[in-house]
Amino acid sequence: MGLSSDQENGLLVTGDTTGSIKVWDISQYALSAGDECATELPPLLHSWRGHEGALVSSEILAHGSRIFVLTVSVDCRACLWTIDGGYVGCFGQEEKWDISNPDTYQISRIIV
Repeated sequence: MGLSSDQENGLLVTGDTTGSIKVWDISQYALSAGDECATELPPLLHSWRGHEGALVSSEILAHGSRIFVLTVSVDCRACLWTIDGGYVGCFGQEEKWDISNPDTYQISRIIV
């Protein structure tokens, strides 16, 4: 349900009704002019379950040299992830985190 690509259209993030998030490499996907329909999926780079409910939105964000994924779900949470699925934190949570400081990321915490 949530779908977005980065500015260079090299990465695609998808989210589904189960709360799963997937990051795909679309940098070389279906670029031939003769391709009417791609028969295979692009390479899957990362996949994780990030929410208890369906995703309604996803965005790829760059901050400095790091790439993050922002997701919003019907479970009433908006969460930030590293591009490989590391949990940075959810907006509004009690424990503070700083996008510029990986030591504050909540990576070890499993939210689902």
